[in-house]
Amino acid sequence: MATVKPDEVSQKVEAYIEKHEQWAEILNAARKVMRSTEMEEAVEWGTPTYTLEGKNVVGLAALTF
Repeated sequence: MATVKPDEVSQKVEAYIEKHEQWAEILNAARKVMRSTEMEEAVEWGTPTYTLEGKNVVGLAALTF
């Protein structure tokens, strides 16, 4: 997997949240909690994902109808 700079990841997560504006408040709240831990923020399969020691722990996704 290619190395992605943290600011690039942050921009991708922000774009994901903006794309799903009806869920933005909840996604931002969950993101704040995840970022307060030792997990690293990543984007996997097009969605915000939080990893610990290289393993996926939490993924955030917005449902669209």
